[in-house]
Amino acid sequence: MAVFRLKVMDIVEVIRISWDSLRANKLRSLLTMLGVIIGVSAVILLVSIGEGARKYIRKELGGLGANILIVVPGKTAKEGGMHMGTSSVRKLVYDDALLLKRRSAHIQYSVPVVVGTSWVKYRKNKRDTYVVGVTDEYFP
Repeated sequence: MAVFRLKVMDIVEVIRISWDSLRANKLRSLLTMLGVIIGVSAVILLVSIGEGARKYIRKELGGLGANILIVVPGKTAKEGGMHMGTSSVRKLVYDDALLLKRRSAHIQYSVPVVVGTSWVKYRKNKRDTYVVGVTDEYFP
């Protein structure tokens, strides 16, 4: 019982000394509390922004659906040696997109996409820009 009474006295003494210290150093105490409040608020704000961005991106990508297949020409494995600037990979053409749709009953849309840069001119304005071309099935 004496040990318990001693610990209670120690806790009471620590609280009394802490309170006296806070009253003696009001400005330092205020600035410390302000720093802790600002720090905790900043962490909460950043975590909230991160969670909001994650949910937004997940929602936007979820809207695309899990039933989308993108076909890109090329090889899946790299081989050793130097690249000489030539390619033996056959490019996909418009007829390939039509053929994919014709051969499978499970394909609802087949949308070829072509991308590149080109000069675009309107009246006296001319600009080199990034161009994306799609068929009307891209907008169902």
